This record gives sequence, C-alpha cells and structure tokens, in this order.
Amino acid sequence: MSYCPTVEKYGYEDCRFESNVDENFHCSICYNVLKEPRMCTKNEHVFCLACITQYLSVNSQTCPGCSEHLSADTLRRAPRALNNYLSNQRINCDYANRGCPEFTGVEELKTHVANCDFAPVLCSNREECSMVINKKDRVHHETVLCEYRKSKYYSCEQIEEDDGALKGTLMELDGGVKTAKLKKLENSHVEMEKTVGKLEGSFVELDENVQAATQRIENNHLEMEKIVGRLEGSLVEQVETINKRHDEIQQEVKNEVREVRKEVRDVKENLSKMNKEVDEVKAMMSQILEKINVLERMNELPSPTEELLNNLKEDILVAGGYCLSVKTSKSTEIYSWEKNGWFEVSPMNDEHIGASLFSYKDQLFVVGGDGSKKIETLDLNEFPLKWTKFSGELPNKCDDHQTVVYGQRVIHIGGYISGKSKRSKVISELELTSPCTLKELCQMPEPRDCHGAEILEDKVLILGGQKSHYCKHAMESVLEFDAKKNECKELPPLPHPLTELATVRWRDQVVVLGGRDKNGQVLNDVFMYDCKTGKITVLPSMLEKRYECCSVITGNTIVVMGGINEADEFLNSVECFTMGGSTWDYLPAMNKASQEDFEGLHALLVALSCAPFNNISIYDCDRWFNIDDRKLQWKELFYDCSASEGTYPYQIHKRH
Repeated sequence: MSYCPTVEKYGYEDCRFESNVDENFHCSICYNVLKEPRMCTKNEHVFCLACITQYLSVNSQTCPGCSEHLSADTLRRAPRALNNYLSNQRINCDYANRGCPEFTGVEELKTHVANCDFAPVLCSNREECSMVINKKDRVHHETVLCEYRKSKYYSCEQIEEDDGALKGTLMELDGGVKTAKLKKLENSHVEMEKTVGKLEGSFVELDENVQAATQRIENNHLEMEKIVGRLEGSLVEQVETINKRHDEIQQEVKNEVREVRKEVRDVKENLSKMNKEVDEVKAMMSQILEKINVLERMNELPSPTEELLNNLKEDILVAGGYCLSVKTSKSTEIYSWEKNGWFEVSPMNDEHIGASLFSYKDQLFVVGGDGSKKIETLDLNEFPLKWTKFSGELPNKCDDHQTVVYGQRVIHIGGYISGKSKRSKVISELELTSPCTLKELCQMPEPRDCHGAEILEDKVLILGGQKSHYCKHAMESVLEFDAKKNECKELPPLPHPLTELATVRWRDQVVVLGGRDKNGQVLNDVFMYDCKTGKITVLPSMLEKRYECCSVITGNTIVVMGGINEADEFLNSVECFTMGGSTWDYLPAMNKASQEDFEGLHALLVALSCAPFNNISIYDCDRWFNIDDRKLQWKELFYDCSASEGTYPYQIHKRH
C-alpha cells in the first residue's frame, strides 16, 4: 500500500465535486482525486504529478505501488479515457469558502479561478488599510466603505465666480443666436420672392403648351376616326371570307369521318378474327410451358456427383491463438467429422496472435501476428505434417490484418502496425520472396484492423473493423476491391458498426458472424450480405455470444470456434449451422483448451476446401483428398492408423 510522504496533499478533495468520483480515479499517495495524473511504466499505477514527483525526490526511485524501478523521466501520461473522465467531472471554485457558488469542469477550473469575482485582493487606499476583500467588492469598498478613501473638496468663492462667468457667457450666446436667426430669415424671404417670380413665368408658358397639345390631340382624333371607318369595311369582307372557308372545311371533315368509320369497322372485323387465332396460340403456348416446367424441374434435381460433393465435409485445421493460462499457444489441431474429435499435429515454431493464414501452392502460410513479422509454412505434401520457418519476413510487425489469395497473387489488407503504433489503410500484394515485400495496390478511405475479408470472383469484399483501439470507432462500411483494376469503391453499409467479426463466403454472399458493436456489446447475430445489392438476410443466432472467433464453411455447414464472450471469458467451444436449417448445434470442444486448463481460445483457422483459390481439402481422419479444379482429378492419401492416439501422422499413397 502507498503512503503520503508529506503533509501537503496535491490532489482535489472529494468534497469539492458535485457528484461522487469513482475510487479508481484517486491518487495512491494523497488519496485525493487525481490532479495531472501520471502512471508507472510497468503496472500502470496512477498518481498525481506533484505527489509522485515529491515521493521520488524523498524516497527511492521505485513505484510506491509495485516497487518496480521508476523515475521522473520514465513516468507516463495517463490514457486519454482517464483524462476525459476527470475533465468532465464538475468541481467547485477554489474560492468557494469566500462565497463563489460556481461549479465548473476540472479542465476549465484554472481559467475560472483566474477570473473569479470572489478572488481575494488588497485595498489600495493608502498603506493604513490592509483589508482583504473580494475582487467584485473592490470599487465599492475603496470609494464608499473604506475610511481611508480619497475625497475632493471645492471652494465656495470659486464656485460663485464660476457661476457669474457662466451666466455672462450664456447671455452673450443668447444675443448672438437671436441676431443670426433674424438675418437668416431676411435672406430667406428675399430668395422666396425671386422663386415665386420664376414660377409665375413658368405657369404662363405651361398654359400655352397645354393649349397647343389639346389642338394636336383633336386633329389626331379626326384622323383616327377616318382610319377606323376604312378598317371596319375590310373586317366585314374578311369575316365573310372566313365563314365561307369554314363551311367548306366542315364538309371535308364530315367526308373524312365517314371514311374513317368505315375503316374502323373493317379493323374490328380483322381483330375479331385475330383474337380467335391468338386464343389458339395461347393454348399451344400453355402446353409448351408445361413441358418446359417439367424439363426445368428435372434439371434442378442434383446429379449423383453433385450430391456427393455437397455432402462432403472437409476436416478443419486450427493453428495458434491466445489462451488464458499460458497467454499464447503454438499448438495445431485438426477436427475430424468422421471421428467427431480433435487430433493434435506438430506445433508451430513461434507464437502467432492476430495473424492471418492462407493456402498457396499446396502450402499453408501463417503471416505476422501481435508484435511479429515472422512467417511459417506447412507443406501439405510432406508427412508427418511439420511447420517450417519461412526464409522471408514481413517489412513491419503487423497483426489483425487479412490476407486472401487471388490467382497467383496474395493480397494483404489493412492491420495494426505495432512498430509504428498505427493502423494501415493500404491494400498490398505480398510477394513471398526473401526478403518479403509489400507492393502497394490501392488505399482504403480510412485505416482499419479487426475486419473481415472474403474474395468473390475477381472482387475482394472488406467488411467492418475499427479505426482506433476503441470499439466506439467500429466501422459499418463495406469496401469492394477490384483485383484486376486495383481500385477500391464503397458498397452499401452493414446494418450497424461491427468489429472483431468472423466471415465466410456462401455462394455470391458473405455470412457475417458475431463480433462487437460500437458500444462494446458482444453479439451472437448472424446475417448474410449480398455483395451486389447490399441486401441483408438474417440467419438464426449462434448459441453463444462471441467476438475474435474464427469460422469456416465446409460443404453447406458453417463452423465457429473459440473467441471471447460478454464476460471476457475465453471460449474453447465449437458450434455449427447447416445452411437452410433453423438452429445451431454444439460440436466437441477443442482439445488444447481442456488439456492445459485454458478458459478459451481464439485461433487462426482454415478449412482446406475446394474453393477456386485453394485446391487442397481435408476429408476425414482416414482419407485426404486433393481436388484439382482444372483437371477434376482426385488424389487419396492414407495415414498410418498404427500411430499413437492423439497424434496425426500420415503415410502417402496417391491414386488418380
């Protein structure tokens, strides 16, 4: 337990806050609410800056909470979330004991105190008065209340002299004003007489102009009457001509109407004949459609080969992950549908958390992970199966990214670059050389990690994720990357922001499973996203809520493994759902978790299936099949059944 080395306490007292502050936000030295919080490097114990500085100057250079080495130079700033919480707490003024009633945020406290009207100040009236008063009362005290205030005295004789001089000045001003007014009035009268004379002359001229204009109007009126007379004669002639032409046109229209009616009767007779013929054609078409429907129903029936392929369920390989008791796992397990159990194979050489796994040229690749840029491979043509360190490494340490295989190209998407402490918004081509390189193809609108990615034909769908460490920055956006044009565009969004989700491809849609929303709530929702229309189809929910889980689809069956539930407990449970069904079912839990007392596992996963970008598939514990999509040839591999129980060694036998 920490203790306070000095009498003075630097934090904020609890009684000053408007509401109670959680005890987790108290200094471990002064026990008050944190002021300028700082943390120790290793275990993140939190103290006031002044308290820990004073403590380190008096005591040894160790943390008072965990006794780890600590100095003023190695102190860390508190997380933004802690500072935001303290800044939003309302605290009373430092001068509350002087009457200030204000409550303000901790962040604005310093500014308020500097300008507070209740701040103490000294009276400035002489040195005799040393009274301390509030800033707002200073003027009233210094001018009214203070007995040492400065006063002004006036002489009565001086007042009388000033009054006499003022009266004389006023009389002089009054006389001058009257004289000026009279002179101004006289000048105005003369000007007005001149103006009236000018107006009289103007009125005479105006009268003469009016008489002349009246005479011109009368003359124009006589001329207009003559013109109107001539126009009336012309209009009568035009009206007679128009009436005559109207009668002629009306007669022509009647004749044309008779002809049209005759043609319509002929057309009706022809239509009646055609209707009879159409009815006969409809009857024939109905018979043809019935035959076509029968043929279509026959074509929809699956062939024996297709039914066999749909019922096959590939075995599932799980590698790596994160476990509660040992933090990480190098283990690799395979689930057999026929044996309904898990079998261990050779473990990986290094630990990979948040890595990506893909199949490329008959090899499985595990790429990166938390604080790692290493790559490991598993050759599926060599038995027993054994992981090998790849000669090349990633340019940067990267985790929570996605990799998909398009043809002969490996596409690397986003992720968290731990060496630079930032998230990537780059879509690159991973060139598996020594050293490995990332060739930039395109940039997403925003950086993201913890997202999902599935390839459909020559398009890569990128769903959800987050652009910071916090769930509140979860994303609902869906991007489509064109692997031919190296272009990225936005598609209709998900129903809500979603991160740390799992995805599988079902035909031309993507199935989204679990994850967390922007409030950090863990989900067991399952829905399908149509990449062409953005339409959402809701599927039955999983049995357990989980995020950071892994998922595969084998045949028509979706399998979900591991993850973390809403109580932050790690899961080793496995559940499955058959497309077209209505419920999820449990499968046996993973072995590694039960043998080493793990509370759960979220792992890297691949179902070695017959997808176009992955020509390797596991069928069951007794047989391995390899399907080459181009040649449609099967290879059957048998393993040695005499091996010890719990292992998965193989002997190879190939048949075409």
